[in-house]
Amino acid sequence: MISYHLYTEKHINLIDISLPFPARGCSPGIKKDRLRIGLLSYGAGIRFISLAEEDGNEELLTLSYEDLADVMENSSLAGLTIGPCAGRMAGNTSLSLGDASGEIHLNLPPNEGTNQIHGGTCNLSSCDWELEELIPSKDGSVLTATFRTALPHLLEGWPGHRIFQVTYTFAENGSLTLAYHGCSDALTYINLTNHTYWKRKGLELSLHAAGFIENQTDLRPDHIVSVPDRIAFVSDPSTPPANDAVRSCSLKPSSETVTLKKEAVCNNGFLVNTYNTPVDGLDPAAKLQYPASGLQIHMDTDAPSMVVYTGDYLDNVSLLMDGEHSKPGAYVALEPQEQFPVTQISLCSKERPFQRTIRYRFCRA
Repeated sequence: MISYHLYTEKHINLIDISLPFPARGCSPGIKKDRLRIGLLSYGAGIRFISLAEEDGNEELLTLSYEDLADVMENSSLAGLTIGPCAGRMAGNTSLSLGDASGEIHLNLPPNEGTNQIHGGTCNLSSCDWELEELIPSKDGSVLTATFRTALPHLLEGWPGHRIFQVTYTFAENGSLTLAYHGCSDALTYINLTNHTYWKRKGLELSLHAAGFIENQTDLRPDHIVSVPDRIAFVSDPSTPPANDAVRSCSLKPSSETVTLKKEAVCNNGFLVNTYNTPVDGLDPAAKLQYPASGLQIHMDTDAPSMVVYTGDYLDNVSLLMDGEHSKPGAYVALEPQEQFPVTQISLCSKERPFQRTIRYRFCRA
């Protein structure tokens, strides 16, 4: 059975959720371990994910700040909803975005050098969302939490009065589904994702990827490299490169998956491999494994690509919920999204709403 506790701190709604941790074979087991997941209304985000074992030990799996002020002010945006436009777009220049429904013309104010990142300074991760619904099922096997907010027309250069929702669905089988919805009274572009960082210590990460997206020197996506399925990252996070252009990869012989080395430095997108067999309508995008605990996390999405960011710009002073401190390169963010101009994009309106789904499936190996 799923249990939860709703409370308020510094005017922010917080929800602590506890659900059974599945044993081997992704089915409920004898051990009474629990997954603990915290949500918060600020940025409609995930505050923490941890594995609480029956013997009382608890392992924090995510970059999760102890102080709510860090959650709201740290530039990492750890766990928060990213939007209205995830990623980097050229600022102070004329842009045209279009699909079969029409075309929009933009001139975006920059907030990171010459780029606009994540939709500008006044974005979805910098506001407190309304907790619209918190609904447990009658048998306690499912819990849904829905957050809602809006942004006005032409804020940070984006057209349309836009309404956003994100719904978190927790299921007793060990799954967490994030469902994003956005609509607008004018044709616009919406591209939402989540910015949870996963602990890299003890992590084995593999990606189901069909291509690697090379960046320009300012980290905007530039072109796709057709890779032979395996990419070995060779950069050393302890030795920052002279510029971001050299954050690339070396190609290795073909293999089933793309693996990320423990010393990898990356802030690039990967095309999600749509040739894999979908899982309940979503494409498998990544698998995270922590062999010491036997934890596996399968990540599925309907987004065409996923940005992998190894957190090499994280600070080394912020206190985390487990008593440790943040550290550059110690966490990795996996961010399903579209990447203009490399991947296909879809404009949206009131009649054609934006929708995206990200799902985590937790099990024990």
